[in-house]
Amino acid sequence: MKICIENDDKIIIKDNCIEVYVQKEKYCFDKSEIEEINIITTDLGPFYDDMCLTIKFSRKDDVVVFIMSEHPLYKKILFEELSHIVDLDFQAIIEASTCTENKIFLVYKR
Repeated sequence: MKICIENDDKIIIKDNCIEVYVQKEKYCFDKSEIEEINIITTDLGPFYDDMCLTIKFSRKDDVVVFIMSEHPLYKKILFEELSHIVDLDFQAIIEASTCTENKIFLVYKR
């Protein structure tokens, strides 16, 4: 299942819970369910948002949450929230930030 955080949607990390609010729906995930975190880049910039953070959760329905880099919560979730609960590969984040190609950067894998 794909969950895309857009516009006024929210993602909040409290204690051990990751809460995602999308189009009046609420999803809750335990931080221990984080399987993989990636940054996907494209060659569409600079006119289009060309980076996306994905968080894959280990569930039977393979839930993946997507948040584009232009979303107001992107940096907060990546640098202030996720970095405190899992060990992120900051070198991969730097490489993704400067990439202008279609590529996937693995920043965390359980």
